[in-house]
Amino acid sequence: MYLASLHFLLRRPLALLALLLAAATATHAVTNDELLPANLVGKTLTCTYSAGTPNTLEATNNFTIQFTSASTYVRTSPLIQTEGGTYSVLDSSIAAATGNRATTIQINNNWLSQGSSTAILLVLTQQNGFGAYAASEFFNPLKNTGGLFTLSGSTSGGGGTVTTAPVVTSATTATATVGTPFTYQITATPAATSYTNAGGNAPIQINPSTGLVTGTFTAAGTYTFSYTAVNSVGGTKPTVVTVTVTGGTTGGGTVASYAGTYTGSIFVANNGAAETTLSTFSGTVSTTGALVAQGGEVTGTVNAAGVVTFAANGLGLSTGTIVNRQLSALGAPTTLGTTTRVFRISATGGTTASLATAPANFVGYRNKVGSVYQFTVTGNASGAVWGTDVYTDDSAVATAAVHAGVLAVGETKTVTVTILPGQSSYAASTRNNIKASSWGAWSGSYSFAGAGVVAGTSVAAARPTIAPGYSFGATSYAAGGRLVLPISVVGGGTYSYQWYFNGGLISGATTNPYIVDTLTTANAGTYTVDVTNSLGTSRLTAGTITVGASGSPTLALQPISKTVVPGATFTLAASATGTGLTYQWLRNNTALPGETGAILLRNNASANDSGSYAVRVTNSSGTVTSNAATITLSANASRPANISVRTNVASGALVTPGFVIQGSGSKRVLIRAVGPGLAAFGLGGTMADPKFTVFQGSTKVAENDNWTAANVGEAFAATGAFAIAAGSKDAALVTDLAAGKDYTVQVTNASGAGGIVLIEVYDADALKGTSTSKLVNVSVRGQTAPGDDVLTLGLVIGGTGPRTLLVRGVGPKLASFGVTGTVADPRLQIIDSQGRAILGNDDWGSADFVSELALATNYVGAFALDAGSKDAATLSLVEPGAYTIQVSGTAASPTGEALVEVYEVP
Repeated sequence: MYLASLHFLLRRPLALLALLLAAATATHAVTNDELLPANLVGKTLTCTYSAGTPNTLEATNNFTIQFTSASTYVRTSPLIQTEGGTYSVLDSSIAAATGNRATTIQINNNWLSQGSSTAILLVLTQQNGFGAYAASEFFNPLKNTGGLFTLSGSTSGGGGTVTTAPVVTSATTATATVGTPFTYQITATPAATSYTNAGGNAPIQINPSTGLVTGTFTAAGTYTFSYTAVNSVGGTKPTVVTVTVTGGTTGGGTVASYAGTYTGSIFVANNGAAETTLSTFSGTVSTTGALVAQGGEVTGTVNAAGVVTFAANGLGLSTGTIVNRQLSALGAPTTLGTTTRVFRISATGGTTASLATAPANFVGYRNKVGSVYQFTVTGNASGAVWGTDVYTDDSAVATAAVHAGVLAVGETKTVTVTILPGQSSYAASTRNNIKASSWGAWSGSYSFAGAGVVAGTSVAAARPTIAPGYSFGATSYAAGGRLVLPISVVGGGTYSYQWYFNGGLISGATTNPYIVDTLTTANAGTYTVDVTNSLGTSRLTAGTITVGASGSPTLALQPISKTVVPGATFTLAASATGTGLTYQWLRNNTALPGETGAILLRNNASANDSGSYAVRVTNSSGTVTSNAATITLSANASRPANISVRTNVASGALVTPGFVIQGSGSKRVLIRAVGPGLAAFGLGGTMADPKFTVFQGSTKVAENDNWTAANVGEAFAATGAFAIAAGSKDAALVTDLAAGKDYTVQVTNASGAGGIVLIEVYDADALKGTSTSKLVNVSVRGQTAPGDDVLTLGLVIGGTGPRTLLVRGVGPKLASFGVTGTVADPRLQIIDSQGRAILGNDDWGSADFVSELALATNYVGAFALDAGSKDAATLSLVEPGAYTIQVSGTAASPTGEALVEVYEVP
């Protein structure tokens, strides 16, 4: 598990090139830029292994790869069926020693090798100015680790009629308005035949055929996107476009998501009688959060959490909420003569234009299982997708939606998504010209309502049934709320729907999802739906819901199950919408005395703390009880097991990673600073003689220059650390550190010179046989720069059960602590051991569930980030495994001091 993380920490091109074979001559001379993936389009690379035992499935010991477009390849082998798929660039850099470009390509859609699907990397490097490329199928143990690719096809990139690659002529700046659809047309001379989104923080999609850029911004600020344009000769380098967005808020962007027109009714109840309609309600919420209704008689403001604060208006209203486009407010009783009146507002947003744009994926939604969301999505054909009908939560939403059939490429519409738990497997299929890959167990998933076929042949394979793994989770609502009830089915073909309530047909209810804009108690009951395709009709149960009184609580965050080490700390959290809320936590259906907050905290967990937990939320209008969460005690509960950082330390400088130990007693740790030991991975320019000092506060508690102790070697094997040659100049020691304290490790070169060094801290309690403490917070501050010098933190989560992590990439905020030269706009990315970028963030205010992120920040004791700042942060539920966390700058400001932090949220 650690070695998987190490591949991403080490300098990939140089490490892999050390494994490659010498090249032969080729058909024609090539330039460095022909190695850019965009310039490989239309060319064929033929591989002939030059040594080793032939693969049993490739007896002739060769195969070819034809790059047919900017997003697909075709691989041909004498004994293996041709397969297509997608690839992505991991690195493209110039080797300092030779001046030659090395491009590392990961092929994402795997082919079978002796019954198991295995991803590979191809490393292409120019050989003596000719079109021969050394290569290594590095992640496939069934293949030899060396080979020779020979470029065929003309230097014009496939023999097209044009003679030069495109040159971009469109502007590199643009403007947009919050809530108004944005368009931008890419132009180039000569014309391009395809366009690829090359990244950025702008919420846009690029039509791969026409180059039309579309999207809708939900917050004011400055955004960027980048693209490449390709024709038959070659492609452009990424062009960056800066978009200035006005008309919204810069304080995180969520206020603007409530903008729109709201219509409904104002109700009044006199002297306790049944309420009647006083008047219709019609009002607007601006992108800045200002509410104006009834000709200006009712006014208020909306904050980022959807809470409405009313101005004096005679209705006795002080606060309300907007949830799922539903504005609900309940006034306090007012007395006029002998009449006591209570006013209530219930209004629904009459426009979906301001619905939030879908995130890139739903990894950040893992603790929202059972929740249903509606987003604006523009279909895209270029993202990676795993699964069929139910998709891994790191699948690209815009591409999965096309695969599912809920929209077409380039089409923008509202989609309904249900967040599902992790599945044991995900099936591959090709639908609507999108190829989805298979995968094994994955920790989170989602599905779309209304899936079907929007392009190609509509062929049903079976009568409709509920998709495996699908379940509708939300069951309790308040009167006046909004119900979005989806169903996710399999069977294939084009589906039609007819909904039923308590067995009775609902006239006109023929779409998926079924929506009730304003619920009443009469809507409580069981909903079923007839789903029909060409092979027949199936009646399926969508769910049973309850509807409480108007203003009663509605749960927005459910507690989640956890595995906890005995003696450790854990928390359970819940939140609900409504006014005057009180909480009561239950364990095994028994109320826990004194546990009446939204967060339940338990220290020194024991057997008395294991069991089933739920929370009961009450106000004057009703009560709702959360789903149950199970607390399981296990000595093998997940925890940070090792941290590492690889950095290039300047001459005379030092790098200082830090970590915090929580619990009781002490923790045994293995600490290493590896320089010469990196040579085994083909890495040059390493620190010749690293040494480190461990500090608790300003007190030195341990140090090492050259490792010698016998128990250190034993610790390498016990913790899974790679071996270091005896007598090397690397530094390592095993020591016991007191729990409840924070530590820093200062690393320098004994000679004062700089170089690349890998700094590691391992949980080595396995050597003691006991553990009463754990690592809960790790960080490193240093310079980030493009390419191999990006600030990178490696993290291994060991044990069993998921763990919630708060991950931050801080730049601008460091200035308030006296740090100069900070990176202006840090960008955060979390990569798993498979090389999948599962989660990222640019500006923390645009993170998923920013209010929960702020709560977690306060809870773990991290310093607060400024509203509207360019610092990055994300909150994620992750499974045990190896992760790489990178903080980089922008193209305009790529270099500067940055801080990367990881906190365990109990």
